[in-house]
Amino acid sequence: MHSAAALQVAEREFVRLVPDPLELERGDVAPPDAENPAGAVLDGARWPLDLLSARDLLLAPGTDRASKDAVWRAVIARARMSQDWMCGAVGLAMPALKAVARRCSRGLSAEGVEEVDAEILAGFLAAVRAINTDYANLAWYLRCRAQRAGLRARRNHLALVPVDDAGDETAPAAVTDRGGGGHPDAVLERAVERGVLTGAEAELIGASRLEETSLRTLAAQQEGGYWALAKRRSRAEERLLRALAAGDLAPGPAPTGANRSADATATSRLRVRAVSNPGWALAL
Repeated sequence: MHSAAALQVAEREFVRLVPDPLELERGDVAPPDAENPAGAVLDGARWPLDLLSARDLLLAPGTDRASKDAVWRAVIARARMSQDWMCGAVGLAMPALKAVARRCSRGLSAEGVEEVDAEILAGFLAAVRAINTDYANLAWYLRCRAQRAGLRARRNHLALVPVDDAGDETAPAAVTDRGGGGHPDAVLERAVERGVLTGAEAELIGASRLEETSLRTLAAQQEGGYWALAKRRSRAEERLLRALAAGDLAPGPAPTGANRSADATATSRLRVRAVSNPGWALAL
């Protein structure tokens, strides 16, 4: 089976359902009020707006965060009442879900990739049902929840992979982070679970360091200034590295010296620049 089977099936179903019934009216996204009688979300869009077009607009660098959140609030409300709209929510998030799948399944066998792919999708669906829509940057939170589900599936799969499985060409590379011990994404997840980083900070580090997405691109996607984002990452990485040095992010409930060493080695990809001068990170 193709490694992206679950997400591919979801994307095909999404395309089948667009444009009917998956269309949004301007009033659905930006109901008029006293201060904004016309509803100023996604100015220039052609209404009704099908979700394929909405996805293109949400990915456009010039689309502001308030508009993105307004679209997501409308879609989430419908997805909680309709299977078709839940499929629409998946399709709207598909570019992010595919990026999450690439990160979470790196180095896994075809079977492992399939399991991770399915759990990412399940995690996203659960997040759509549960997320507080009063949050800002809803797409970011949904992505984080999907990624956490994918990382859990990755750890569960690697825990079952025999170390001497000669028949699996990807096993030698994959088992180096068995149980979440050394994979950089697993270290970031533990940092969130143990209060070292917020979910947004972990995602920022993962996207910029592991996916090598430029900070300028991320700043445009998040409606944040480049320098503000760079400073956020620099401060988060300082906390992360202090926790690693202290052995606070070793796997398991009681970190050992061996685990601390494995953690520091596995997370070297997150250091990127000289840590002694974190200001250098601002130029990335």
